Amino acid sequence: MNSEYHIQLNRLKESFDSANEISVAADAIQKCIPCGELNILDVGIGEGKAAIQLIGRLSRMGYAPRLTGIDIYVPPSLYEKSTHNIKLCEIDFASYPLTEKFDVVVATQSLYYLGSPELALRKLASHTRREGILLVTMWSNRCELYQLHERFCADPDRRKVAVQHAARMLREIDNYATVEVVTTVGKVDFTYWQESEETCLSAFRVLARAESADDPDLSEYAKFRELITVLPLCGKRENGTIISWWDRKRGGNCISPMR
Repeated sequence: MNSEYHIQLNRLKESFDSANEISVAADAIQKCIPCGELNILDVGIGEGKAAIQLIGRLSRMGYAPRLTGIDIYVPPSLYEKSTHNIKLCEIDFASYPLTEKFDVVVATQSLYYLGSPELALRKLASHTRREGILLVTMWSNRCELYQLHERFCADPDRRKVAVQHAARMLREIDNYATVEVVTTVGKVDFTYWQESEETCLSAFRVLARAESADDPDLSEYAKFRELITVLPLCGKRENGTIISWWDRKRGGNCISPMR
């Protein structure tokens, strides 16, 4: 794990008000699921900041949440926060057993790391109970971070993975599922990207969604390095949260599991 990458990733997260997305998730859960026990799966929990804020919000709303957080790497600091209602699993999502289903399945800025977006969405859906809810948060295609990613870092075979495209994939998986997208808008601070060559390269790797130094294609890095010297100090950051649930009125099932 590269420490500078995670420093830049955390600073990027801090530049955007994640509380907006937590409110979106909590409100969606409240509309779909009555108060009571609530089993939550967080895929790509990372350091757990957003997950812990969400279960805190849900507890204050009258729910009794139990969280299972999975990630290919779980930092020691998160294990220290683990309590009786938080279970952590260090595992690749593709290997996570399909036998478990949850009331709420959350994937916040993690779909990029889960391989094929369509297969990952099917697997996320397969872990969602029939009357549960699936919440997937991603960059919008109007987000400057996404636009920089597409310009400099995108794999030609995996382009267009923004929230609008993921929502379309979900609708095509099963037209009985209700799929909505709620956007949250804020700003991103570009100034720290210019602090040093190391911070610039780490920012490039964050945009490329690549934790290993060997992962990103550096062929466009020189152009990226030149561009950020003339970027405005603040840019537009826009995320979208996909909210998907079983449509009772239409009599359909929850999104079809992997076939």
